[in-house]
Amino acid sequence: MRTMLISLTLAAAALAQTPQEPPEATLPIDNLRERLEALQPADPRAYFLLGEEVAQEFRTPAELELARTLLVLAFHLDRDQGGTLAPSAAIALAELQGIGQDRDWLIALAHAMDHRHAAPDWRGASPAETSDLDAYRAAVAVGRVRSGHGRDALELLEDPAVMEIIRRYEPLLSPANRPGSADWLLREARRWPCPECGFERINRAIDASQSGYVKCRVCNGNPGPQISQDELIAQLRFEARMLNGVQRSWAAQVIADAGAPLRDPTPEELAPTLGIDPRKSLWRDGQWIAPERDDERDDAEAPTPPVDEPSEG
Repeated sequence: MRTMLISLTLAAAALAQTPQEPPEATLPIDNLRERLEALQPADPRAYFLLGEEVAQEFRTPAELELARTLLVLAFHLDRDQGGTLAPSAAIALAELQGIGQDRDWLIALAHAMDHRHAAPDWRGASPAETSDLDAYRAAVAVGRVRSGHGRDALELLEDPAVMEIIRRYEPLLSPANRPGSADWLLREARRWPCPECGFERINRAIDASQSGYVKCRVCNGNPGPQISQDELIAQLRFEARMLNGVQRSWAAQVIADAGAPLRDPTPEELAPTLGIDPRKSLWRDGQWIAPERDDERDDAEAPTPPVDEPSEG
């Protein structure tokens, strides 16, 4: 048995040391090496188009990393040049991320840069393009429903401007990004406050064996709808969107995600989030390098000044 374990260990070590072929040699894309070396920062579209091709064909982690790098470079180079391609690059990166917070953040980033890239059910003006007060009131309405303040919430939800915003961004209120949450809010707002204790959380004891007050038997001292953690996160996501992401340190966020920071859709954070250096935009000898700056080139080409020899005497 010990001999077998040693053999397996040596085999695994040998396999780990086996050089892996570079992605440009394994991907079924014609002239991939030449196309990579021909990329120039002045043409972000070429990075984007090649990144999409690699994203469709990748099979290994190295190939996936190449696709991500191409799309991140397209994103940053296009933004630096004032183009309109960056949101599309963010959507393409979101497709590579699968399901998770990074994917949602990339989609939100694309939407923040160009609302045409939002999901169909929540297209339209962003909260910044609508009334700031109505967006704020929409966020407040969701929080009041969640806490069981049904009457206060209903006053807000019956305002057509507030309900219009909620219905526009309704999928954000669902963990699965599905419609139906606006009607759920109305239904829950009409159920609360608790019909038994009226939001007092306690009732006077009526049992002869008890005295004073007891916890309400209907709401169990915790008024408001019972929601899952995923539903809570979705509601906080909606509220953050309505408030333009300015609330970064809610106590409720600690419950939702153990204190992970709430990321705003900030373009400058894309490359650091994916661990890619946007300064290295040239593909040379199988790796990304930074272009040589003009001042560095001038210094390298400048003649070396002559050294004065000490005079004799």
